[in-house]
Amino acid sequence: MLEKITSNFQSPKDNFFGRLLLRMMNFGHRSISRLATSQLPKDADFKEIIDIGCGGGWTISRLLKTWSGARVHGLDVSEAAVEKSREYNAEAIADGRCKVELGSVAKMPYETDFFDAATAVETAYFWDPIDDALKEVYRCLKPGGWFVIALEAGTKGQARFWSRHVEGMHPYDADYLKEHLLAAGFSSVNVERRLVYACIVARK
Repeated sequence: MLEKITSNFQSPKDNFFGRLLLRMMNFGHRSISRLATSQLPKDADFKEIIDIGCGGGWTISRLLKTWSGARVHGLDVSEAAVEKSREYNAEAIADGRCKVELGSVAKMPYETDFFDAATAVETAYFWDPIDDALKEVYRCLKPGGWFVIALEAGTKGQARFWSRHVEGMHPYDADYLKEHLLAAGFSSVNVERRLVYACIVARK
């Protein structure tokens, strides 16, 4: 059963185990989602925010609550995740404050310099090639825009362990991602570690 769940980590499928995983994400990722959003300035006048790899949609709801004047977008390669995120944030979508789309970080369906901030919670491990993905996020952020990557496997040891057990997962740790964010053009990158979590906070 565990293998059937972990096989959905990269892109949850529209089956029992995929839907179960999305519900588990909405509960199990709350602590790391709170940590990720806490790295962004709460008094910022954000207009457009995106959660990349939005999964079950809980991080979207957190962003909507924290920045009530912003429109929050969700993007995911999984049709099941898009459906669940839309269901979870149905009221905000009806109000025009939220939009969730099917798509890949490798080719984001947004204009250049569009977002004030972006989050990626427990998903960057699956971005391949990683440099193309980071450059695409950089393109879509406004100058001065914020990008937060949150990882549970933030150290080399953690990343290597999970990459051996989860299909499609790459052993990107926080220090590796920091190096590649700088190479992608981000002007400042800092790593914040809390217990088993790591947040990489970058500015364009």
